[in-house]
Amino acid sequence: PVITTAEGSVKLSEIATISRGYEDDESLVRYQGKPAIALNVSTSQKDNLFHVSAAVHSVLDNIQPSLPVGIELDVMADMAPYIEEQLDLLGDNAIQGLLIVLILLGLFLEIRLAFWVALGIPISLAGAVWLMGLAQFDYSINDITLFGFILVLGILVDDAVVVGESIHSARQRIDDPVEAAWQGVESVTVATVFGVLTTIAAFSPMLWIENELAQVLAGFSAVVIFALIFSLVESKWILPSHLRSLENTPPAAHGFMSIIQRGQDFCQRGLEMLSQRFYLPLLDKVLNNRAAFLILFLGFFLLAYGGVLTGSIKSSFFPEIPGRYAQAVIEMDQDAPMALTRRNAYQLEQALHEINHELQADYQLDSLPIQRNLFFVDAARSIEFTAELTTEALQKLPPQRFIDDWQEKAGVLEGSYSASFSSAEEMAGGTVITIAASDRELARQVASEIKLALEPLKGVKDVFDDGQGGQRQLNVELNERGRLLGLTQQQLARVVGGSFGEFEVHRLLSNGDENKVIVRYPEHQRQSLEQLLDAPVFLGDGNFVTLNEVADIDFKREPEVIYRRNRDEVVTVYWRQDRKQQSPEAVWQALESTTVPLLEERYPGVKIRAAGEFEELGEVQQGFRKAMVLTLILIYALLAIPLKSYKQPLIIMSVIPFGFAGAIIGHGLMDLPVSLLSLFGMMAMTGVVINDSLVLMTGFNALYRSGVPMREALLEAGRSRMRAIFLTTVTTVCGLLPLLSETSEQAQYLKPAAVSLVFGELFATPVTLLLIPVLLSFKKQAVDQKETKEAVKSVAVV
Repeated sequence: PVITTAEGSVKLSEIATISRGYEDDESLVRYQGKPAIALNVSTSQKDNLFHVSAAVHSVLDNIQPSLPVGIELDVMADMAPYIEEQLDLLGDNAIQGLLIVLILLGLFLEIRLAFWVALGIPISLAGAVWLMGLAQFDYSINDITLFGFILVLGILVDDAVVVGESIHSARQRIDDPVEAAWQGVESVTVATVFGVLTTIAAFSPMLWIENELAQVLAGFSAVVIFALIFSLVESKWILPSHLRSLENTPPAAHGFMSIIQRGQDFCQRGLEMLSQRFYLPLLDKVLNNRAAFLILFLGFFLLAYGGVLTGSIKSSFFPEIPGRYAQAVIEMDQDAPMALTRRNAYQLEQALHEINHELQADYQLDSLPIQRNLFFVDAARSIEFTAELTTEALQKLPPQRFIDDWQEKAGVLEGSYSASFSSAEEMAGGTVITIAASDRELARQVASEIKLALEPLKGVKDVFDDGQGGQRQLNVELNERGRLLGLTQQQLARVVGGSFGEFEVHRLLSNGDENKVIVRYPEHQRQSLEQLLDAPVFLGDGNFVTLNEVADIDFKREPEVIYRRNRDEVVTVYWRQDRKQQSPEAVWQALESTTVPLLEERYPGVKIRAAGEFEELGEVQQGFRKAMVLTLILIYALLAIPLKSYKQPLIIMSVIPFGFAGAIIGHGLMDLPVSLLSLFGMMAMTGVVINDSLVLMTGFNALYRSGVPMREALLEAGRSRMRAIFLTTVTTVCGLLPLLSETSEQAQYLKPAAVSLVFGELFATPVTLLLIPVLLSFKKQAVDQKETKEAVKSVAVV
């Protein structure tokens, strides 16, 4: 078919790879319990999956009416509807988050001010989309980049809120609106500009890691940075020009607007009461009991990180991403007959049918959880079974419930060498251990012992290896008598080849054509091992002996595929890990500390190492550590410039670990493992916390340097900045509530980042409002001690 796109028309064969699987004597393909022919259509990352999907459905609709009765066409594993659902879900969450942010701004700010502040969100997002499309970047709109937009929604208004609040305060003192706008922007320019720059720096580590997986995830950081750049431009040039035209006295509210006005007054009075009656008295007490306060927060910090170290709060660097497709792969023993393989396939199919109806009844589903299933049995005696879960099943069934029940119902599959059941998408190659040895049998022996050590560990399922013996092979080797008779291994090879195959004895030319003269035994004399052993081997004197007299014959198995690394034979062990019980990293650490050293000592020369996602983990962690060091140095420099201090940036950066502690506690409360995706939320939280802390710090510096006493400056800075910091936290947290409460399968792998940002912000905000003043108060103590020493020294000199 021809596909028409915005770029022109192309044939499906030009943008898709098509392969076929069908049933014959050595294979079996069944779809929905019926014999089938399967065509696999795949696309590259640069092709538009929606266009390909539409073309396939169009072709099937055109062909179906012309087919005989009983032949049906259907599509399975079409990812286009799934991706469309995912994008719709994230888009809906983005709209809901945006509405919540707008409502909150309208409640706590003057309605006109809230409107112009909120206008920065669509402007920033539009600018980010424009940058994404440039050839220099070439980012697509997908689930990763769209999630970046959702996460940045609340952050985009942070500096706009600060600027708007500052201009609003200046308007109360200055009659000229232009001058008020200028002074309002000028008073917070340094804090907001460098606050955004530090937030950008906090999102940059993923862009610096040279790893394939990190580059895929880097789209998240890129779109956030693009949006922040435009939010900075909007808040410094566009927003002030709009706010300068507002009248100091808003027009009288009537009707519905009066109701909104009363709601605003209530929220603003509540926020003012929170500041005067709760926050300022608490800050005063904290400043009077600094040591106790620091011990309290340090205890919370140790509680969070101790929970991860002890395992009470689970961690798994690569999270378990629920998948729409459940898969079973069964490898049969090499000697298993095809009939047994087919029987196992039907056994799996029957188990799937029973579980399908049981789960529908147990969870009161409107339809069967599995609507489509396909299995394929090939000549290599392996079974590949794929079942597609409905959207309703993904939402209502517990994770792994279907796959566990299916495996239990299938029971023992006779003659199987390995069985792997999975319904989760693997991000980095899965859980793998490789064993390398100079001898294959030695590698297989060590692999067997590792499998025995793996099976009892918590969360480990479906342990298997790829070291199966392979096809049986007849080895014919010249013995001592044969060598004494002057025979060679080459002569034996010719005898064996001729006995079961044929000899070419001559070539004749006839009319310019070459014809081979072939000699071979009749078919009935080339069927048994006994016939081969009786084959004559002629000696140089014209006599002969039988093959059995001059050769040693035995059977052994040789693999169809040989894996080697640095000239060593490699056998690989795989397993499925239930990450809710224990992380794969913990399993490998348990093996590495006990089993692996013992095996390497018992079998010298054997090399055992983790592969798959463990290798990916090492690369990402190593790159992330380097990137984080550079990022922290960059953040320190960006903070030192506006603060004009070497110590104050360290005070601000000291809040970051406490925000991480809040994110970790949040994962424990939500029963989610801390993972790579959690780092996204932690990066966002870092930027917001630094921004808030910088706003508070610059406010304090302006007061203190103008001659206000230390304690009064701390209290006034906290009071004046509390409103802006509160609004940035509330808008960020509430903007993510729709995603945080989402139960659909498409959003599950995005939740860790949302949890990190929400709980990190909820804890880091009070830390910012309390810990920063406490740490700054120690500066006065240090100054007082220095002045006392100088005074004592002066007295001594006198």
